[in-house]
Amino acid sequence: MGSAGMTSRSSGLRLFDLVALGVAFPLAVVAHGRFGAAHVAGAPRLEVLLPAFAVVLGAWGMAAWIHRLYGAPFERSRVDETLLVLRTLATVSVTLAAVAFVTRQTGFPRLLLGLYLGAALVLTVGVRLVWRVFARATRGVGAARRYAVVGTGGMAREVV
Repeated sequence: MGSAGMTSRSSGLRLFDLVALGVAFPLAVVAHGRFGAAHVAGAPRLEVLLPAFAVVLGAWGMAAWIHRLYGAPFERSRVDETLLVLRTLATVSVTLAAVAFVTRQTGFPRLLLGLYLGAALVLTVGVRLVWRVFARATRGVGAARRYAVVGTGGMAREVV
């Protein structure tokens, strides 16, 4: 597979990962409201949630670059890919905790963060598994192969 195929694969994975991170956010807010906010006065304020989500997206880009999440496309196994996503999310959570500590944010519930990271892990790993199944299903059908034909004789004309 050439570099164009790897670029489109990593671009597609980046897009689906960002969608997964975005979908995990409302899922975690709903789950927090259902399970965790019974003893709390109300849901977390939007002024706290949106900057935290922006930090998560920035930290995801940084952590994905550090851990080379979108690097070698097919050399990793499913377990290696899952561990790489887990390491990336761990880096994101440490970054978010550090930013919250420095800016003295106390209004962000830890349960919500845990629910978000769990949902993001399930969705991003799920994206990768679906991506692999789709790639495997489409690879065998009409897969183009490239051959180098050396020479101009009768056998070369036969191959071409």
